Amino acid sequence: MGRLDLSFLLESGLYSDVHIDCTGESGREHTFRVHRAIIFAQCARLRDMVLDAPVTFDEELRVDVVDLAIEPTIFEGVLPYLYSGEYEAVYQAAEAEFDQDDVDDALTDDAHSMFYSLRVCQLACDLGLGELFTESSRALCAAARFSTDNVDFAHVVMDLYDNLRADPRFDYTLAEIPQIIAETSMRDARFKYRFEKVMRICPEVAIDVLKATMDSLAAVQEELRRRDERPSPMLGRGSPGEESDDEPQVRRRRRRSDDSDEESEEERGRPVKRRRLS
Repeated sequence: MGRLDLSFLLESGLYSDVHIDCTGESGREHTFRVHRAIIFAQCARLRDMVLDAPVTFDEELRVDVVDLAIEPTIFEGVLPYLYSGEYEAVYQAAEAEFDQDDVDDALTDDAHSMFYSLRVCQLACDLGLGELFTESSRALCAAARFSTDNVDFAHVVMDLYDNLRADPRFDYTLAEIPQIIAETSMRDARFKYRFEKVMRICPEVAIDVLKATMDSLAAVQEELRRRDERPSPMLGRGSPGEESDDEPQVRRRRRRSDDSDEESEEERGRPVKRRRLS
């Protein structure tokens, strides 16, 4: 996809030739004024969905109206990408509630973009938008790295594994998630305790976290091996009691320099105190 920014057409609705009415599971409805030439050319799956959906004609606006069962909030993340080629994550309030039976002072319920990027990633997968899948996956991983203490983190991981673990792109776009879990578990005992429950529920998470842990240990072992193979800066220096091959030449040059200094002193008539060289 090119980087021509046509987002002003989406925002203004100018010259739109089809309206898409989206209704989410929550019952929220929203109408998007879009352009066939833009969305159909970039997303064949969305084109087929629009062409197969029931169509009504708005007599007042003189435009076709199509109903699609897509969550409007998430569709708002897909359409700007089709118009501009850029993905922007949206922060949303935490969805999970604190477990009163297991209160952890480290947990927070701050707003985050993990669920948003995850759902955009899922919709991109359904619509066959490979580049958006990659972009939203990166955004999800970036948000997850700084949200491990969020009350939603475990739910995001379980949702991710339930819906996208079977996707063949998971291992090179979302493999950072189990790495984050492994790294955090090694340094945070409370996180490790919380996440043991998730790994009992979802064994695939446990397997991927174990692989990530083994990879981290292998990387550390390799780094230690490389350090051992590096030549020490002390090599080539003799011990305090040993004399190197260059030492006699250095001492001869020092002796000649001292002799010339003494001759200069004698020429000026000053007494010279001679030093005894060993």
